[in-house]
Amino acid sequence: MQEKHHSVVKSILRERFILRVLRDAVKIKEQDGERQNRKRMRELGLVFTVTSGRPPRGLRMPLEPLGLTMPMAAFNGGVIVLPDLSVLDEKTLPDYILPAIVETIESRGLDVWLYSATDWYVHKRQLSRVDHEASTVQFEPTVVTIFDKVLSGMVNIAGTSEDHAPVSRPARRCFSRNSGRR
Repeated sequence: MQEKHHSVVKSILRERFILRVLRDAVKIKEQDGERQNRKRMRELGLVFTVTSGRPPRGLRMPLEPLGLTMPMAAFNGGVIVLPDLSVLDEKTLPDYILPAIVETIESRGLDVWLYSATDWYVHKRQLSRVDHEASTVQFEPTVVTIFDKVLSGMVNIAGTSEDHAPVSRPARRCFSRNSGRR
């Protein structure tokens, strides 16, 4: 895999490279002018790819409309995938800290979502915002009663809630500590 990884990186470095942050794949389907621009970029020898905060499987939707042929960054670079969505590289969170992170998020009254490079885990399908996320990423989560058996190889952990207060409170505390205010 390392050899394959190095050859991909070398080919990228030899080319002129354009990276686009993917925010809304639905809009991409409506932008025919952009499709022509990408075609012209290819004719000029430019390489085009995207980075997204989405999980790797959530990049499936823009593949065809964008005509992507180069590696893409999912989870804002935490996972690099090829156009067939196979994982080229991933940066996992250390397994030993995962239980403490999950416990801290749950103690704040938030729902925990865990992501590996290939899967999304939740405690219940009916949790807040799961429908929205499933619609956005175009796949369903795996429901597990306890996270203990899947707490390995995670690349992203999210705490979600429909109630803004438990989500914003830790951020406000962190900001006030780092700005010298308490």
